[in-house]
Amino acid sequence: MGEQHHRPHPGVGDDGLHDVGLLEQLVSPDYLPDYVGARGARGPDGFKFILGLRAAFPDIHYTLDDILAAGDRVAVRWHWTGTHQGEFRGISASQKP
Repeated sequence: MGEQHHRPHPGVGDDGLHDVGLLEQLVSPDYLPDYVGARGARGPDGFKFILGLRAAFPDIHYTLDDILAAGDRVAVRWHWTGTHQGEFRGISASQKP
């Protein structure tokens, strides 16, 4: 398989998703989240945790570490950094990065 390069959607930037409505377009209905609190949510609904994340870490910055594709499957390894400025998952803001 040849190497391909793709640019992010214009609604997604270094500081995360700018238009949550894009989740319906960008997240597959088959998306199965792997995070505490997903409670069985799938597809775009399973990705909406980003709303609480962005509220708690308003200066969030995402880094894509790897994107691997084979056939019709894609895996992404990424991490984020930000300052804890609001409650997140029951933890009060620490004001620490």
